[in-house]
Amino acid sequence: MAANCGASSSRSSPSTERQLVIAFAMEGDFSTADLASQSFEMEWPPRSHRIQSFPEIDRAEWFTLAHARAKILPAQRSFLDRLETLIENGDAQ
Repeated sequence: MAANCGASSSRSSPSTERQLVIAFAMEGDFSTADLASQSFEMEWPPRSHRIQSFPEIDRAEWFTLAHARAKILPAQRSFLDRLETLIENGDAQ
């Protein structure tokens, strides 16, 4: 069975380096080009009184397990380990 690992990232604001990364896996056919993100509005630049709109998800990509291991955050590697075990045991649903 082939598995695709996905990751999407969402910045909490354009001025911060922190971001929330959500990892997931699926077997199937989904084009990341078809992903549609909601947007949020905020005053940007700060104290400018200008309201701008930003996407909640800035990108989504599919990776092989090997490529995902190189890109994923160290704290999330256990996700890939569990996924690999499920695939090897044929338990992935």
